[in-house]
Amino acid sequence: MHKTFDNIGSTLEKSGKINERFVFGAVETTSPQYQLEYQNLIELRRKEGRRVTFNDGLNLAKRYQPKNRETQLPENPWNPTKKFPKDLRKMVESELDLKKGDENRLLFWTTIGSIVDYNFGTDAVLELIPDDITQSSLYVRLDTTINPEKIKKYAEKHNYNRVIIGEIPDFNENRRIYFDFLRETAQQICNQFKQMEEESLSRAKFNI
Repeated sequence: MHKTFDNIGSTLEKSGKINERFVFGAVETTSPQYQLEYQNLIELRRKEGRRVTFNDGLNLAKRYQPKNRETQLPENPWNPTKKFPKDLRKMVESELDLKKGDENRLLFWTTIGSIVDYNFGTDAVLELIPDDITQSSLYVRLDTTINPEKIKKYAEKHNYNRVIIGEIPDFNENRRIYFDFLRETAQQICNQFKQMEEESLSRAKFNI
């Protein structure tokens, strides 16, 4: 059974163009502390002769999530205030059938404006923390676009740990279409998580 969803505060864009900042919120990249950490990270990796990795960028973005307008505290990754991320996270939680007490294993992170966005083409990330604390978190990357060529390109090839989100239906205009879209997107995300879990178990079994 699917869980109930918050119907308050539907403000999805009506222009026909996806505004990622509007939908997901943006990382606090203008923060002087973020800028300092970002430059230090680049310098550290340069000295090591390596590039900044996806995980490097995500760990930095996690520390500078957008602030809640009311509390002025960073967004709660277990309970985003933006409607679409909030509903999507709840739907994924339901589709994964997480047991009571396990809900906090699923987190939502925006990466808009960060190096994860610009260097890795990722607008947001859903993180699933495994039951086994010796295992690493699983990440599904979300990329929003209404570019038909881009959507077609991604549809024609296997996209490991990435889900493309097209134009999001307006909740206020047609709730059924909105939730159908939400459920379909959540199922794609869950399929990615399940595939990664299976591969992780396989690697552990054969000590890969």
